[in-house]
Amino acid sequence: MSKTETSTGSTAATTPGTDLKKGSIGVLGILFFVLSAQAPLTGIAGASGLTVFLGNGAGAPGAYLTASSSSSPSDSSP
Repeated sequence: MSKTETSTGSTAATTPGTDLKKGSIGVLGILFFVLSAQAPLTGIAGASGLTVFLGNGAGAPGAYLTASSSSSPSDSSP
């Protein structure tokens, strides 16, 4: 940090700026973040209609709930 002199003659540290560093992330980086964030949602939404059509109909949402509850971390400590 650089120091600036105030009108009273004392030196104070300047606050860092909130601007992004130039060239730190590009279009391809942003595209990668967006695509990787939406990929799981696309998989679930795309397969749910097919699951209801080819599966057992009303039991498909229950299968999603069972799979999501069994794969989430538990709150109990060992």
